Amino acid sequence: MDENLQPQYCSFSDNYGYLLEKAPQNVLDELGQQINNLQSDFTKGTLANQFLVGEIQHEYDLKPQFQTKQYIKDLSQRFENESQYMVSNYNPLPTLKFNNLWVNFQKKHEYNPIHNHHGVYSFVLWYQVPYTFEDEQKYSYSKEHCKHGKFDFIIPAPHNKLHQICNYELDIDKSKEGYIAIFPSNLNHIVYPFYSSDEYRITIAGNLTSI
Repeated sequence: MDENLQPQYCSFSDNYGYLLEKAPQNVLDELGQQINNLQSDFTKGTLANQFLVGEIQHEYDLKPQFQTKQYIKDLSQRFENESQYMVSNYNPLPTLKFNNLWVNFQKKHEYNPIHNHHGVYSFVLWYQVPYTFEDEQKYSYSKEHCKHGKFDFIIPAPHNKLHQICNYELDIDKSKEGYIAIFPSNLNHIVYPFYSSDEYRITIAGNLTSI
């Protein structure tokens, strides 16, 4: 198996981090059916913009199907096994339920500002990414520090008495198509705009809340 497809757990501090891995093809196929139907005619969808902070025109509810729900349930358990997040922060331990699911069809120049989510765990799946980082650097004045298209977690700087914050970058480009990250819902994050493609960047996101 390609080592790049292996699950990667990253810890920012005790019990706090994210799990990144390639989603299985059966889940991508199941989600793809709804995505293709929406993209063929956006009027078929139910807009989710009123519940989201993104400066993105096309955001729609999705209906979680069986394979997707089963996979996310398994993913959340594996994240908990790695992080012990719920054990450390909840008493009694919550029973999780699938709360909501939506898809973003993000055009160039659109973005998601710093925000967090409602619930216990949240996740984002990069279904389609129409650019490479090298393409994006061509549109940046600061090529070495180019932020175009990136997904950043905003976290407290560890052991810092001045209460400063720092960011942890996920380099999201064509190479991350089909990857998913799961993380605590209260973890702040930001999605930067991209500039080099007229195609949609398609991401699926959702939350797991306590019953």
